[in-house]
Amino acid sequence: MSQFAEPEKTTAEVRVLTEVERAWLAGVIDSEGSVFISKVNPRKIRYRRGFFYRPELSVANSDPRLLARVRELIGKGYYGRDKSNQNPIWKDKWQYKGSGTVLRRVLPQILPYLTVKRAVAEAMLRYLEFVDKNPLDGPKRPPHGYDEELDGLYRAVKNLNMRGRAVTPLNEVTSRSWGPKHRGRGGRATKCRSLAEAEKAWLAGVIDGEGSIFLSKVMNRKTRRGFFYLPTITVSNTNRDFLVRVAQIIGEGTVCLAKRGGDRERPRWMYMASSGVIRAIVPQIMPYLIVKKERASLMLQFLEFLDGNPIYGKGPVSPEYYERLDAMYHAIKKLNQKGKGAGIL
Repeated sequence: MSQFAEPEKTTAEVRVLTEVERAWLAGVIDSEGSVFISKVNPRKIRYRRGFFYRPELSVANSDPRLLARVRELIGKGYYGRDKSNQNPIWKDKWQYKGSGTVLRRVLPQILPYLTVKRAVAEAMLRYLEFVDKNPLDGPKRPPHGYDEELDGLYRAVKNLNMRGRAVTPLNEVTSRSWGPKHRGRGGRATKCRSLAEAEKAWLAGVIDGEGSIFLSKVMNRKTRRGFFYLPTITVSNTNRDFLVRVAQIIGEGTVCLAKRGGDRERPRWMYMASSGVIRAIVPQIMPYLIVKKERASLMLQFLEFLDGNPIYGKGPVSPEYYERLDAMYHAIKKLNQKGKGAGIL
C-alpha cells in the first residue's frame, strides 16, 4: 500500500505536498533531477532579443514508474520516453518535465530537504522572483539594466549546473565510517537509526535514483565453495556532502572516494554498507521504494534464508542449500543488469 497521501491540488494544479512527499521528491530530484534554464532560439517567432529563457525541472530514469509517481505527486507537468536515446543496446530512458509554474510552487516546498540541488534551486528561485517582480507585457521597453540582471541570474543557474572538475580541492580522500569501528568480519551493524517517516521517504527517493542493492561474488579459497556472496547497498554521487547525509541518516556505513576524476570530470564518491545495514534500513524504506523495490525484497529474502539456515563448523551442506542461494543471487543480478531486456525475471 502506498504511504503517500491522496492528491490535493491547488488552484494552479500544483499540489501542496505533505512532509513525507516533500522529502521523497527532494531525494529523487537530488539524485535524478535537474533544475536549469534553457536558452531558446525559436525559428518562426521573433523575440525582442532573438531568444528567450525557459526555466525547467527535469527528472530522468529508465523506469517510467518513478516518473509517473513524480508527475502524480506534483500534479502538473508531463512525462514520456526520451527520444534522444538512439543506442539500441541501452534501456529506454523516461523523463518528467515541469515548467516555471511547477518550479515556483514545488521548489519552496522541497528546499529544506535538498542537498545536491539546493544551491541551484535557490538560484532558480531568485531568477523567478526577479521575473515575477519585473513583468514585460507586449512591446513594453524593459527598464535600464533589466537584460543584464536577467542574464546574470541565468548564468548563475547555468554555472551551478556545469559539469567538470570540482572547484574545491580534493582534501578528503580517505574513507570515513559511521558506527562502531574495527567490528571485524561477521560483525553486525548495531547503530542503524530508527528513521522518521520523512527520512524514510527521502532515503527511498535517493536509493531509487542513485542507489544499488546487489550481491557481489567474492572469491576466497578459505571458504567451502571458494567464494561467498556479499550483500551490499551503495549510493554514488559527485557531491560528498550528499553521501555524508545518507550515512548520518542511516547511522552506519562508509563514505569513500570511488573515482578521483580528471580535468573534465568531477571526483565521484560512494556510500557503502553491507548486510547489517540492509537488514535494519531496507524494511523501513520499503513502502516508499519504486524502482528498487523488487531487488530490495529479494535481498531481504536472501538474508532471511541465511538467518534461518545457519551453517556451523565444517560439516556437510546439502546441495539444495546452495541451489537456493545461487537462485537468489542470479535473480538479484538479473534485476541489476543494464541494457534493453535487463531487469526482467
